[in-house]
Parts: sequence; structure tokens; C-alpha cells
Amino acid sequence: MDLFSRFNFATAALLIDMWPHHPRSVLKWALLYVIAFPVTLLGEWLGDGLMNNPLTVTIERKTRSSKFSWARIAYFVAMLVLLAICAVALLCWTELP
Repeated sequence: MDLFSRFNFATAALLIDMWPHHPRSVLKWALLYVIAFPVTLLGEWLGDGLMNNPLTVTIERKTRSSKFSWARIAYFVAMLVLLAICAVALLCWTELP
């Protein structure tokens, strides 16, 4: 999937997340697209960083011969939990009074 498709997916996800408060003016639609683009780029950067770091490469090299690896599962679950914690912390931080 190319970057444009991912950008459109991120825009649709933001639109679904805002449901039922969708943009009602041209300016708000433009803001939706302007906000979705850096979010998509940030997600791509984080994904590349998580998938191409030395620890991931080492785990992949050592478990390449097996189809099932607890090490790979544990690593990606830990990364998912870490990202979820960061997302919740960011959400709480932005909603402070």
C-alpha cells in the first residue's frame, strides 16, 4: 500500500473517530486533511522505526527458520502495549483542563 492510500485510510479513521461530529465547512474538511497527513507520516516513521531497529532484526534473524516464535510475539505485544500507553497518555495530556 502506498503512502497516498495510507493517508486516505488515516483520514477516514479520523473521520470515523469524530463521528457524528463530521466537518460541515470547506475549512474544516481542509483541516481534517491537513491534520491527517502529519499523523500518517508520524505513523509511518514510528512503524519503520519499530520494524527496522537492531533488536527486531536480531529477533528476526534468530527465528527465521521457524514459522512460530514466542520471541517475535512477545516483542510485538510489548511494542503494542508501549504504543497504547503512549496514546492514552497523549490523550489524557491533551484533555487536561
